[in-house]
Amino acid sequence: DEDASYDAAITRHLVWTLTDPEAALSEWFRVLRPGGRLLIIDGDWVNRTRWQALVNRFGTWLREKRGAAVHQIDADTHASITSRFYFKDGLSRPRLEAMLTAAGFTDIVPADYIQVVREQQRAAPLHDAIRLASSTRFALLARKPADAAVSR
Repeated sequence: DEDASYDAAITRHLVWTLTDPEAALSEWFRVLRPGGRLLIIDGDWVNRTRWQALVNRFGTWLREKRGAAVHQIDADTHASITSRFYFKDGLSRPRLEAMLTAAGFTDIVPADYIQVVREQQRAAPLHDAIRLASSTRFALLARKPADAAVSR
């Protein structure tokens, strides 16, 4: 894509899977117009509080009891893939905020997307609605400064 060609970019549940998030942030900075916005919706899908782990186990148990399809995950393949993630130990909002700042973004603020989560929970089967509450999720909105050069 051309430099400064987008007003906005949105990512959902992507950043935590990147192998080089600095390169991705740099690329998003490059393609955004000055004043453009970046919305990142993500979470820490690795670390859970005791309560979140309990909620996740209950949701999984309920799914199995209801006979819902269970994803068969090859643990070795999954571990091989996730071991390559930069955030293999988990993504936190403060860590991502620091990386956004280092990439040149400003006006970094939490974005409220609770209504999206509520709609997901409302539309999902009960076991999935319960599991949606078992991870730390967040959304950040950042801006490319109006006076910024195309790339950093």
